[in-house]
Amino acid sequence: MTNPALTLNDFAALEASTDYRPHVVDDVQVSPFSQQQTNQYVVGRPASPSFMRTNVVGVRILELLNGQRSIEQLQTEMQQRYGIEVSIEKIRHFCDLCARHRLLVHETWANTTPDSEDAPRLGRRSGFYWTLIRGDSFIERIVAWQRWWWNPVTWLLMLGLLGVGLTYIVTKGVMLVSPLMLAHPDASKHLIFWLFGLFLVEIATHELAHAVACRMAGAKPAGFGMGLLWWFIPIFFTDTSDIYRVPSKYRRASVAAAGPLVDALWFGVVASLLWLLPRDSLAYEIAFAYSGIPALLCLINLNPFVSRMDGYWIITNLLEQPNLRRRTVRNIVNNIRGWFGAAPIIDPLSEQQSGRWQWAYNMYALVSLLWTVFFMFNIGFHFASYGFTILRMYAAAL
Repeated sequence: MTNPALTLNDFAALEASTDYRPHVVDDVQVSPFSQQQTNQYVVGRPASPSFMRTNVVGVRILELLNGQRSIEQLQTEMQQRYGIEVSIEKIRHFCDLCARHRLLVHETWANTTPDSEDAPRLGRRSGFYWTLIRGDSFIERIVAWQRWWWNPVTWLLMLGLLGVGLTYIVTKGVMLVSPLMLAHPDASKHLIFWLFGLFLVEIATHELAHAVACRMAGAKPAGFGMGLLWWFIPIFFTDTSDIYRVPSKYRRASVAAAGPLVDALWFGVVASLLWLLPRDSLAYEIAFAYSGIPALLCLINLNPFVSRMDGYWIITNLLEQPNLRRRTVRNIVNNIRGWFGAAPIIDPLSEQQSGRWQWAYNMYALVSLLWTVFFMFNIGFHFASYGFTILRMYAAAL
């Protein structure tokens, strides 16, 4: 059996770990991760947007991190007090993970940072993201009016809109066109600005739905923002990381599903207008030109193979597998390393899967990687192509 691969930083931390007495911060909170899996917990701080998942062994280690025990003493105490055998290496990596999540008092462990400094990056950066507004009071007001918009009458209305949208797709799906097919340089400038305005409103309601669903589930959203996924795809997002404090996988999944549900309702509204409005009206032209956007947004967001899409969060919550993409990719990388006799890469956020789940992890990783490459190329190409087209159309309309 080979020893796990260590980086130079890991080796330095290994040599110095005997000099540290890790001390957990006072405001750390531990809550159940699942109602079904009683051995899983979420650990975090109230003011921090990041959390980590651990089992009862991790919770027991946290209870012993009082700043008075070395790594060797922690190992001995775990065995004597709880009857748990845990290696020094695992304790060290657990403390490293706690330090990255700012769960340890500064300078009681390697790589800790004071609260006055920016939080360390917890994983590989997949783009740039900026939180723009919080909107706490607005969200609280909407939740306070919940009985007016979340009741049996509105449920029936939503079911009706979803039914209308589905019927339209089945009967007239070929008529779903990109607005660019109608928004040509000779088109009315009102059409172009209406399409852009409707798109922004739909995005706003999509993200607001995530925030409201998060608050209704018992968690607190941490604001709205925008960013560049993979450094070139503009996206909008809602920070709902606090939902991991809620021990219900269905509530967590419902927060992720709230956005695509709004897109589907938008499509239902547009489909209803297309059936009700006269064909020669400007409103019909706008609705027809916009008809493909809600359906496309819904399908893109429900994709479970692209990280940071709503479909990905839905499946990770239902399977109760946080960091699913990272776990599966790391799993297949370690398998490949094993074929060549190389040591596996240690990652405290990842774990090797065996038995019947091994093939599922490998299959998901392969499909996810291939689909992501296709998605990036396709979206990037069309974004650049359509972006120049839109700029030309706006220039002509003005």
